[in-house]
Amino acid sequence: MRKDRLFIGGVLAVLLGAMLFASQADSSDRRKETEGRMFFTRNNIWYQHPQKIMSVGYHAGSILPLGTQVTVTKVRKNVIRFRVASGGDYQILFLPKFGSRGETIWDYFDKNFAGEDPTKGDFERMSADEQKMIRAGEIQAGMGKWSVLRAYGYPPGNKTPSWESDTWIYYVTKRATRVVTFKDGRVAGIK
Repeated sequence: MRKDRLFIGGVLAVLLGAMLFASQADSSDRRKETEGRMFFTRNNIWYQHPQKIMSVGYHAGSILPLGTQVTVTKVRKNVIRFRVASGGDYQILFLPKFGSRGETIWDYFDKNFAGEDPTKGDFERMSADEQKMIRAGEIQAGMGKWSVLRAYGYPPGNKTPSWESDTWIYYVTKRATRVVTFKDGRVAGIK
């Protein structure tokens, strides 16, 4: 009986080790495909310090606008570094406790960076006023969820676990939040 338990424990340890190794290999391959390549910001990225942008997305300070061309210089477990084509180095600190359950640095990366310019296509078909508001990081009643995502970025997953929700909560500061409510997919209220 004891030998059976030891054998099962050994098999489980080997499987866990293999899974961990495979995960690290996938991350390494993804890193090689990403580092040194050009991307675009998928939505506005808010920050107070370019070298210390928190993934929680505090809505204070400056905005790196959607569609900004960047070159990714480094991606690690909790850090994304990139250089803006017009000049300037930036660093995002990924804070998993503010993300959705199980969110990885790559999930966060995919939500915030795109291989194609997001200001083309659907964005170009919006009214000039809505485009201007999104670029300025402003939202108003009647805007759709897609527009809010572009203007404000994704809400932190610890406050808004599902994008399907009709209530999105954003941090303005560590202690203050902004609540955006939707009805039929459109902004109904901002508090």
